[in-house]
Amino acid sequence: MNLLEPAIDPRFIFDSYTCRQGKGVHRAVDRYQYWAQRHRYALKVDIARYFPSIDQDVLKRCLRHYLKDPQTLCWM
Repeated sequence: MNLLEPAIDPRFIFDSYTCRQGKGVHRAVDRYQYWAQRHRYALKVDIARYFPSIDQDVLKRCLRHYLKDPQTLCWM
């Protein structure tokens, strides 16, 4: 586990699967199939190029609110 995960992971919604401990593609597919079997319509979304479009200064400012470790902050 890295230093960022304990501070940031609890802030994600349950159905966020990419790059998370204990999640991943297979779990995402299982969850999709769970919902698809119970509802007439299901929306599967993968937003391409989302992260490169985030303003890095804004992101860093938001992360500093949750990260208090000086060593972790110096990496940003």
